[in-house]
Amino acid sequence: MQQPIPGCPSQPLNIHGITLKSKQDENWGQLFAPMISQWNNRAECRVDGYPQQEGLLNFNSDYMVWYRRKTKMFVDPKNANTATLVCFCFLNI
Repeated sequence: MQQPIPGCPSQPLNIHGITLKSKQDENWGQLFAPMISQWNNRAECRVDGYPQQEGLLNFNSDYMVWYRRKTKMFVDPKNANTATLVCFCFLNI
């Protein structure tokens, strides 16, 4: 199927910055209720409306331009150098 550019992820609270230290009085079920509800209803948020991809995806399509901005091809620069050399060797055979 064609891949649309995804929207921003839903994150109603700064959940990655929350610490449980000294917060015994918090009602965590109530605090996280919107996210728990969203998770429990995740099957209703499935997207089925995109047509099948015909042929190759164009290098300069909106999605591929977005994807290259958001993606790292290599996590470790040392491996990137090795992979580049390996690819280069295969291309010259």
